[in-house]
Amino acid sequence: TFTWRNAFSFVGFRGTDVSATGWRENFDMTYKDEVSAQKLAREYLEHMAPRLPGELHVGGHSKGGNLALYAALTCSAETRERIGRVWCLDAPGFRAGRFNAEDYARLGLRVTRIIPQDSLVGVLLDCPVPARVVRSNVQGIMQHSVFTWEIADDLSDFVEAERLGEG
Repeated sequence: TFTWRNAFSFVGFRGTDVSATGWRENFDMTYKDEVSAQKLAREYLEHMAPRLPGELHVGGHSKGGNLALYAALTCSAETRERIGRVWCLDAPGFRAGRFNAEDYARLGLRVTRIIPQDSLVGVLLDCPVPARVVRSNVQGIMQHSVFTWEIADDLSDFVEAERLGEG
């Protein structure tokens, strides 16, 4: 978690670690409403929100993006009102039926999903938020690394792909 000149605060969540427990939990996400990491992500966001200045940004890569979105979808209304943006970088969704349109509507247009052109992880499970597709300089599963995503010449943004599968 960090703050930028009291203007905003960012709560970031990491992706899957190398432990068997972390990977087992990933598989559990396909059929469980809530896994331990998701519960802890919500609790951490709720714990930190009153201590942080400015607008809240919540995000992560891979499972970390799932945790960020889960925390934003399930946190208190008071915390949710402070969220300016949720960043999901090549993050899997949730089991079908876990959240409905009304749940996502509470976040409005504040969720940004970004996936590489050959995404494998970011298209797993269910997430109705449209994804922004970006170009990568590698092929296949290696595109999961954000460090392979192409940056515009002026360094202002990622280079967009026309569609998923472009390459």
